[in-house]
Amino acid sequence: FRMRSALFLLLISVPLLCLGDKHRQRHEECHTAKPKLTFLKGLDRKARAEFCAIKARDDMNMVEQKEEILNWAKKHRVEKQVKRFNKDMESYEKELNKNVTQLAKELPAALKKYLAITMEKNQTRTEMRDALKELKSQQFEVFGVLKEAFEAFEPDNCPRRKSHKSLDSTNLLMNVMSDDAMEDVDDDSEEVEELPTKTQKDLCPFADF
Repeated sequence: FRMRSALFLLLISVPLLCLGDKHRQRHEECHTAKPKLTFLKGLDRKARAEFCAIKARDDMNMVEQKEEILNWAKKHRVEKQVKRFNKDMESYEKELNKNVTQLAKELPAALKKYLAITMEKNQTRTEMRDALKELKSQQFEVFGVLKEAFEAFEPDNCPRRKSHKSLDSTNLLMNVMSDDAMEDVDDDSEEVEELPTKTQKDLCPFADF
């Protein structure tokens, strides 16, 4: 149970940077993205390896590691870019924390609405699905977290074999979230140029480029 609780907390901390107003339209563009290590572009393999070696050290605290990276940046003349990255990361973390805090406040009310819909028996499956879609359109990010929560805590009495999925309220929630909604979000995302995948894995597999 503790592992599932930790998993759920991790799920709600996934980038929810488009949260803002609880009635925000789901097609609205998300303006904040996690900063990339773009200052590594253009550096030779040795310089990148030095950076990754610093990031991999576990004998330094985060303040010491940050100072070591700044020294590395001065050596390779990317100090300005690294400082900019640090500033952007601080802004990103503040906004993420603010949005997750707001989402946590909205979860109880959203869950109450969801349960009111799914526990109502005087309706057809189509009516239930339409009501859930309406809830999703009003509180898209919160609805997504509810989806992940139901997936994480779904009872499984047969762990050694795949559970038989029935068209109950939980699975109906999954079906609603599996339509074109997530594709719509992906279509609105801005393409970010990244380093070749092979280079990332070979040189610095843990780094978020």
